Amino acid sequence: MSYKLSRELIGHTQDVKCVHFINSNTLLSGARDNSAILWRNVDNNWAVAARVHTHDNYVNSVGYLADNDLVATGSQDKLVNLHQIDSNGLDVMVDAPAYTLLGHSGNVCSIDTSSDGLIATGSWDTTARIWKDGVELSCLSGHTQAVWSVKFTPDNKHVITASADKNIAIWDVKSGAAVKTIQGAHKDAIRALTILPNGIGFASASNDLQIKLWTFDGENIMNLDGHTEFIYSLATLPTGQIVSAGEDRSVRIWQDGECVQTIIHPTTSVWAVATSENGDIASASSDGTIRIWTQDPARFADQDALKAYENVIAGSTISSRSSNGINPKDVKSPEVLQQAGQRDGQVILVKDAQIVSAYSWSVGESQWKKIGEVVDAAGGVDPSKRVKHSDGKEYDYVFDVDIEDGKPPLKLPYNVSDVIENPYIAAQRFLEKNMLPLTYLDETVKFIESNTSGVELGQGSSEFVDPYTGASRYQSTPAALSSDNAYKDPWTGSTPVSASSVLPIKGPYLTFTQANVTAMLEKIHQLNGVVKTPLSGDELESIERLSKFVAESNPSRDVADTDVKVLLSALTSWPRAEIFPLLDLLRALAARSVIVASSNDVTTVLLDKAEILQGTAQVDENNLKSLQTRQMLALRALANTFNNDAGRKTRAGTADELLKYIESLPFGLLNKLAKIALSSLLFNTLSESIYNRIIRITSKTLENGSNDEETIYRLFAGYGNLV
Repeated sequence: MSYKLSRELIGHTQDVKCVHFINSNTLLSGARDNSAILWRNVDNNWAVAARVHTHDNYVNSVGYLADNDLVATGSQDKLVNLHQIDSNGLDVMVDAPAYTLLGHSGNVCSIDTSSDGLIATGSWDTTARIWKDGVELSCLSGHTQAVWSVKFTPDNKHVITASADKNIAIWDVKSGAAVKTIQGAHKDAIRALTILPNGIGFASASNDLQIKLWTFDGENIMNLDGHTEFIYSLATLPTGQIVSAGEDRSVRIWQDGECVQTIIHPTTSVWAVATSENGDIASASSDGTIRIWTQDPARFADQDALKAYENVIAGSTISSRSSNGINPKDVKSPEVLQQAGQRDGQVILVKDAQIVSAYSWSVGESQWKKIGEVVDAAGGVDPSKRVKHSDGKEYDYVFDVDIEDGKPPLKLPYNVSDVIENPYIAAQRFLEKNMLPLTYLDETVKFIESNTSGVELGQGSSEFVDPYTGASRYQSTPAALSSDNAYKDPWTGSTPVSASSVLPIKGPYLTFTQANVTAMLEKIHQLNGVVKTPLSGDELESIERLSKFVAESNPSRDVADTDVKVLLSALTSWPRAEIFPLLDLLRALAARSVIVASSNDVTTVLLDKAEILQGTAQVDENNLKSLQTRQMLALRALANTFNNDAGRKTRAGTADELLKYIESLPFGLLNKLAKIALSSLLFNTLSESIYNRIIRITSKTLENGSNDEETIYRLFAGYGNLV
């Protein structure tokens, strides 16, 4: 029986990059909205059980350690965070992981776990790493480009890695040594691996559009052809069938070397697939949606939903120049639809009247299914004005990028239709072809999007946002590049004229404004039921009014002073280990409310809860994480008080006293997020009258192991402004 749509899961706000079934009723996902979501299914109704925001960038990989009930999330911020699952889902309110794996220096794009408690991670830093109980056991070095996928073998004795260098390596877990390398396993970057059943071996998928099956000895036993664009993900069903997903809008199911079903999606990229023990499939795509597919009629979506999905697919538009198996010169008459196709997923073009439609053959349903209407999707670009890329392909844009004086410019080609090309694919192709660091990926994408839509680089939503609180970010310049065209440079945003000075920075104050109000309130209500001094009904109403104020985009009036006093009282009476949602609410209010920002009482409570007033924080191994989180939230709240004139005036009169307390911080205990918050506070507090104190605090921060680029940049940007 063919797979059909079961449910669509809506919860992420940007591309969903990874999915993983914990069991048939629990799914984990990560996305470009910097979040991971735990989904639970009850009676075929999937819902968000929990959400975490513990990364400063895209969540590109997820995994699960069954023995310890730990969820692992890997991100472009180079970190792997581990969260404990409890009966209610993830512990999400604090958004602080149980612990963090530090070691990678690039995007963590792959995670796999073993049955004996090991974690393997793959990264753009060209390495894979093996971890146990939070400790790195070995660093697997040998690839020359990004390690896109890692997989443990069934006996847990070996790890397989697949890389953009076109090679596959098999490593011994104990020694960390490579025992087998398959040189040139594919003709292009290898993006995915999956283990085949019954000890047969494994499969790999590549940008060369092929899936290859291998024995564990490295023997190629079969190749699967059918995808027409990059293949991003592989998974294996309990039946032994292989599932693949890619840039050609499709999920494909393979059996005995043949594609037996092609599932078209109404989006450009299907980034990931996962399979469940009950045979269901989850697909994650660039429209921010996760879709569950099933063969079980009991779990099919209702007929209205199935019909609506078919209509969405049929009504989508496809470029005549896309490479999704379409030959624009081979247009057939409607009579061809009465003939059987040659293979599942075969695409033909049919012209009826003036409309050309694309149809895909479904083996399971023995019919042609309409997958869209074909247009000359050049986004309004006259075909006669298209330029030729040096490889002989047509593009709507070819940007000249000067990478080095005296050298010819590099060509950055791009087509304007989303159906033709995802900007991330164009950016990745450009970087890999010219052997440029993949850390430039986001900047290149922003450049493409800006220069094909008329939006200036660095404006609007393209600015970096801290996923925890929404802090704006000053970005250092990684390279000095220029363009001969009148386009903004993708790395620096500068035009070809000589660069102007960077300092002093006259931009806005650095604040942390984003807030998950719903999650705050849920956690406050939950904790209010267990603390010894719970809030009364009237006091809870005060908290809810404050939360509503934070959630409003343009509140008509400020908060009531009586409501603020309720919050401060709760922060004083509740145990320190339970105050995180209250402290986070105060942090959000400090950026929005004049009353809160200008209150010295608020400052006193923040310093107290961060254990700054005591001079020396009382800390042991059991409460270190709690202290670090409280310090981070308090420092962010203090930075936020500079967001309005009243708050700045209050701080101007008390800056020296405030920094006197800050100077007593246990700098060696501050985590990365707290140091960024501290550097932001110092940036906001700049004044010649407290020059020496700022210099001392800056020095202490740097001396205590702060090698985070964002922290260092904010510290020196502030110092540069002062000078």
